[in-house]
Amino acid sequence: MPIKINDHDYWRIEDSFYYGFFITHGYTNRSYSEEKHSQAFYEINLITSGSGTHHFGERTYPASLGDVFIIPPGILHGYDGGEGFDVYHLLLSPDFMRKNFTSLMRLNAFSTIFHIEPILRERVSDALHLKLDKQEFQSVMEFLSRMEAIDQSNTVSDAILSEAFATVILTILCESYTKQKSIRTSSDNDGNFISTLSYIFNHYKESISLDTLVKMAKMSRTSYIERFKRTTGMNPGEFIADCRVQMAKQFLADTQKSLVEIAADIGCYDVSHFVRLFKRLTGKTPTDFRKDLKLPDSIK
Repeated sequence: MPIKINDHDYWRIEDSFYYGFFITHGYTNRSYSEEKHSQAFYEINLITSGSGTHHFGERTYPASLGDVFIIPPGILHGYDGGEGFDVYHLLLSPDFMRKNFTSLMRLNAFSTIFHIEPILRERVSDALHLKLDKQEFQSVMEFLSRMEAIDQSNTVSDAILSEAFATVILTILCESYTKQKSIRTSSDNDGNFISTLSYIFNHYKESISLDTLVKMAKMSRTSYIERFKRTTGMNPGEFIADCRVQMAKQFLADTQKSLVEIAADIGCYDVSHFVRLFKRLTGKTPTDFRKDLKLPDSIK
C-alpha cells in the first residue's frame, strides 16, 4: 500500500514491484478513477477503452482510446473516468531505466516523449502527447497482454520476458511518435520549431546559443522567443535550465552518482552552481530530493 506524503498517496518501489528481480510491471485498471498521487518510478498510461479526464500537475486534459501519457517520478497525476474507462499501467522501475537508459536515449523521440512532453503538459499544453492509431494500438496491446499474462509469476525467466516486452513497447511508442510528429508538424508548419526543443534536450549539457536555435527554427529572433514563451511558458534560457534539472532528477533517482558527477553530466560548471539551480527550480537541494525519493525509515 502507498504511504501519505503532503496529503496525497505516494507509491514506493516496494509497493509496486513485488519481486526483486522484476523491474517492470503491467496491469489494467477498469472503470478507472483515481485521486492525484505520485510515485518513485516512471509509468506509462495507455487508455484502452472509453473516455475520461487526465489530471497532470495542476492541469486537466481529455483522455480517450489510444492516448498515451508518460508519468515521470514525483509528478502528481490522476484520472476521472467511470464505467468503461480502462487504463493500462506499465511501470518501469529505476533499475529498468538505469539499465536501459543509454540505449533508450538513442531511440528517435525518446527524449521528447519522456522528458520534453511531460514538461510542457505540466506547464502549458498537451500538444505533443502521443495518440496511437488503430494498428499501433493493436501492436502495443499484443505485448501489454503478454506482459499482463506473466505478471503474477515470480520466476526469473518471466521477469526477463517482461523486461523484453517493455523494451519493445517503448520502441513502438517512439516510432509511433516520430510518425505522428511528422504528420502534425507538416500540417502546422512548425516542425522546425519543435525540433529546437528536441535539440535542447539532446544537447542540454552543452552551451546552446539563441542564434543556433533561431537558425534551426528558420524564424526571426523576436518571433522565435515569442513562440517559445507561448509554447513552453519559459524563455529559451529558462527551458534549458529546466531540462538540466529534469535530467538531474533522473540521475538522482536512477543512479548512485555523486553531486559533482551529476553537475558535470548536466553541464553545470561547478557543484555549487548546480545546487543553487536545482533548489531555485524545485525548492529542494539535490540531496534532499534524493532522500525524499528513497523515503527514510521514519516515514515508511
